[in-house]
Amino acid sequence: MSSPAPQNRLLGKVLAQRYRLDAVLGQGGFANVFRAHDISLEHDVALKLMSPHLMDSAARESFMTRFEREAKMVASFQHAHIVRVFDTGYFEEEGYVRPFIVMELLRGKDLDQVLASERRLPPMRARGIILQALDALAYVHAMGVVHRDLKPANLFLTPSTGLRGVEHLFIMDFGIALHEQFADERLTGTRDTIGTMHYLPPEYLESGLITPAMDTYQLGLILCELITGEPMVRGSGLQAAFQVQRMGVKVPEVFAGCAALPFFEKAIARDPAQRFEDASSMYTALEALRAQDFPQALDAEVLLTPLEPMDEQKTSVMGMSARAGGAHTTSRQDSARRAASLKVGLLLAALILCAGAVAIALTAWSRAPAPPAEVGPAVLIAPPHAPERHDMREDMREDARMDLGHGLPDASAAQVAAVWRWRVQSEPAGADVLVDGELVGSAPVTLSFERARIERVTISLKLEGYRPEHIKALTDSDRTIALALEPIKKVRKPRVTPTPPTSKNTTPRTPQPQETSPPAALPKIPPPPR
Repeated sequence: MSSPAPQNRLLGKVLAQRYRLDAVLGQGGFANVFRAHDISLEHDVALKLMSPHLMDSAARESFMTRFEREAKMVASFQHAHIVRVFDTGYFEEEGYVRPFIVMELLRGKDLDQVLASERRLPPMRARGIILQALDALAYVHAMGVVHRDLKPANLFLTPSTGLRGVEHLFIMDFGIALHEQFADERLTGTRDTIGTMHYLPPEYLESGLITPAMDTYQLGLILCELITGEPMVRGSGLQAAFQVQRMGVKVPEVFAGCAALPFFEKAIARDPAQRFEDASSMYTALEALRAQDFPQALDAEVLLTPLEPMDEQKTSVMGMSARAGGAHTTSRQDSARRAASLKVGLLLAALILCAGAVAIALTAWSRAPAPPAEVGPAVLIAPPHAPERHDMREDMREDARMDLGHGLPDASAAQVAAVWRWRVQSEPAGADVLVDGELVGSAPVTLSFERARIERVTISLKLEGYRPEHIKALTDSDRTIALALEPIKKVRKPRVTPTPPTSKNTTPRTPQPQETSPPAALPKIPPPPR
């Protein structure tokens, strides 16, 4: 029987003689989140407690500083779209002191869960959600703070409690937010990459540059994802980073020809100088867009696939109601449908007759005696089935380990393993895998790193005839590295005919007369006798 996870063993305990832990809401690589009950005020709250494995980490003091800084920063925010902080404290367990933050308990779904259930959102609904996020970020940017880890899992939707019936958005997890006061500091002591790879902009991946344009870039990606239902960057975390660094992110083709296209091109531009400089300017541009400025094909696809039969006379197509004289048009359409149905019926009858004749012939043939055959093992042939649709967000959720955990399933004991596992693959397979220059095997291979020891490593893939690839990353989570190696192209050198060297001060050579031998002496003829 497996032992319960460490966070489950804390259920029922009372922290600071006030907060009773009632349920686990979620777990990340940085903290565990509980639903707790405030005994003094008699209401439920969310309690974020630092993960126990960080207590043994070499960067323990840095993580403690980061956790305390998040509590003070969020407590100073006073905005309707930022989750509130009520209290902070420390919990002592087995000789370790773990800090915790008491926050407002939200009831609803994050955008990652909304996309999983609804696939995509109507453009105007997505626009309204992002406008709320931009409203909060404009407030944060004015205070000199950059969130730098915006993603669907950190944007939480709660149902409206007022008469307007408008869903309310909250921005969560300011754990890695950077204040301009600490712009020259890195909490891990190095210029490590922190955040979710699928939403990090190129300039941060290349040089670690952090500006408010980083937040506007991430919200641009999220808005595209809400409208199209597909993540803008695919693949594993490191694979996504290489894609962004090399090619950037392009606006989906569905936005071609739309008035909103320039907005999205500016929001996710590769050069941060060409993006919206802060949330305030992006808010103004997005607020000016109307429903007709967004792609209409997405809504049409939804309207053309109703869940139940609908009355034809009450159905409108793309918002166009029936016009005067529509009854005559409908009667003509009915006549055409009846004629088409008659033709289809005759065709089906002919096909059925042909099929019957073929079946009779096959039956007569099968009744003929057949030679005895050897009895062998039965072979079961599975019927063909449609391939399962792979959801790229499942891969992305594996990389998302710094969220508040509202609405997430309970964590299991397997998630609290002693090591991080990295799966390294290459295309083609068989590439040598090196960790910090030391050969550890051939791809595909699984590497293990201690959770208690977070360090920066370099993974290299080398294969004869292909260009080597090098990846630098922190050992702070499970990863899958799958890279397609680029073959080295052999350049043929043109054949050059050698020419004899000529001197600049040479005179033309005059031909020399050929030496000839003297002619042979003729024999002497004696004179005739007299």
